[in-house]
Amino acid sequence: MTTEKTECRICGKQAVQGRSFCSSGCALAAKIPLGDKALPVSLPLCLALISFFILFNQDLFATMHALGKSLDKASLLPKFQVASYVFGILWTANAIYFFAIAGIWRWSDRFVLAACVAVAFLPRIFLSIQWPYLYTFSIANTLMAIWLARGLLPLWRSRKNVKSD
Repeated sequence: MTTEKTECRICGKQAVQGRSFCSSGCALAAKIPLGDKALPVSLPLCLALISFFILFNQDLFATMHALGKSLDKASLLPKFQVASYVFGILWTANAIYFFAIAGIWRWSDRFVLAACVAVAFLPRIFLSIQWPYLYTFSIANTLMAIWLARGLLPLWRSRKNVKSD
């Protein structure tokens, strides 16, 4: 029985057996249409922009919570905290959706998900760090976003190398 080794269509690394891509990030990047017939705005591109807008708002409200705490603006803290949690939950649901449509194929995808959960909860439980969960939740979601977007870099590099006539 022969097993063919295929290369990832996006980055060129060895693809997961039976798949065209090496990871969930490359599978998501492949959903963005390219070429002459591609519209400048597509559904996957709009979803990516909306999801990063949600993540930006989560990080913004977590930062505003930290600034409000340092400036003794106690009346604003609950509003910033609730907004950060709401955007964080939206981002997490969005990331789960992206992992579902792209598929979790490699051990590294599973490891990153486990690491994000660890970053979100373990510092407060085991290290006695007294940060509110919204800070670690924000950090975990940002790490997950970087992991999911890593397939866009090879795609962007390959587009830069394409010569237009």
